[in-house]
Amino acid sequence: MQHFRARMKLVSIFSALMASTFATNVSTVYQFPNGTWAENIAAMGNGSLLVTTLDTAQVLIVHPQGSPASSSVIATFPNATGALGITEFQADVFAVIVAKLVPGNATNPQSFSLWKLDVTAKGEGVKVSKMSELPDMAMPNGMAALNHEMLLLADSTYGNIAAYNVSTGKTEVVLEDPSLAANLSAPGLQLGANGIKFHNDYVYYTNTAQALAGRVRVHPSTGRPNGFFETARDSTFNGPDDFAVARDGSMYVCAPLAAPLGDKIHHIELNGKVTTIAEGGLVVGSTSSTFGRTEKDNSTLYVSTMGGFGPDGTAKAGGRVIAVKLH
Repeated sequence: MQHFRARMKLVSIFSALMASTFATNVSTVYQFPNGTWAENIAAMGNGSLLVTTLDTAQVLIVHPQGSPASSSVIATFPNATGALGITEFQADVFAVIVAKLVPGNATNPQSFSLWKLDVTAKGEGVKVSKMSELPDMAMPNGMAALNHEMLLLADSTYGNIAAYNVSTGKTEVVLEDPSLAANLSAPGLQLGANGIKFHNDYVYYTNTAQALAGRVRVHPSTGRPNGFFETARDSTFNGPDDFAVARDGSMYVCAPLAAPLGDKIHHIELNGKVTTIAEGGLVVGSTSSTFGRTEKDNSTLYVSTMGGFGPDGTAKAGGRVIAVKLH
């Protein structure tokens, strides 16, 4: 196993080891209809969850606290085929990456745009507005808020991370490293940088083609590197997608590839140790995860799934939101 480590350094610069965390219970929160590909998930402060869908350009809201849980569409994006990353950059204001893919060329530049969902207005519904096109990006995928004015977008085709200025609408590449690079000559998955999160001055990321997770300390105002890139690999770690970062800095990574290499949720500890905490069953096709934000569910990992891959490579069932109880 290769620990999280800075290249050209022999020891990890992560902090002291933390105890392993294991799933005690995995349950369905909400089952979507067949054909629904739940791509990314974000938790709201009021306990609800926002879920983007890749099969249609929509954002769904899920209320896990209900009995039973309920879901509805709160945003549909015109002239688009799917929605990808979502992140909160101001209180109850979210940014969403929206795709307008060209058949046969899913990584065509100028096929993506950034939209804003404002859910702050009580009783007035969700305000949906376009922020800008993303003409300089080939495949923006995961997204994280660096601060109220700066968003970080992982480009899975160009293999880098760009910063988007909310005020100016301009993007600029701020993070480049071999551990972010795509593998465009690979016969299977070619995606480079995929999931991305910002936590305690570190940008965390996954690379699907290279089957690794990493992080780098950055300047909190610009997103530019302020340290070494650190990576973690493991023989059980394959096809990582999006993930959540726990308060201690460890990662909970979704791996939606077909078993036995995929259909897992991995916990990456601060020493780089990779442990599978859930596998198969409800975890099949897991795409992204987030921790609940209320006192009742802040130790619950909510996971979006796309239903799992069938023999022909397409989704075999409807996606869902599942809850993974941790202790």
